[in-house]
Amino acid sequence: LVIGPKADFEIIKTFARVQEGPLHHVKGTYDSYDQENSAVAKKGLEVLGVAAETIETAIAARPPCRVERVGNVILDVAHNTDGLKELFRVIGNNKLRIVFGLSKTKDIKGCLAILKDHGSHFYPVEAPN
Repeated sequence: LVIGPKADFEIIKTFARVQEGPLHHVKGTYDSYDQENSAVAKKGLEVLGVAAETIETAIAARPPCRVERVGNVILDVAHNTDGLKELFRVIGNNKLRIVFGLSKTKDIKGCLAILKDHGSHFYPVEAPN
């Protein structure tokens, strides 16, 4: 089990004991949500025994839809409040036309509370999950 610096370590320790698995806690303070996610991913790959060179190549690659700009459209896969806060930290506080959809298991109210401050028009979309 690999957890990031914001995880509640005491609760996770209890879970790890029940599962009888090793616990790896990524510590530190990061300048961005993306850096923090990359640190957790890197630790997970190290635990799995992936070669250091392969890890560095993989971490340097940016997946599509992470603040991806296509013309005047910004694509991002932010799906929680932390991700949305980071997105708007990166792109600024412009009023945008927002197309947005979430799985029903996500914090929809929390995400909408953030989005309302950044949108001029909203286009909710439904996903089959």
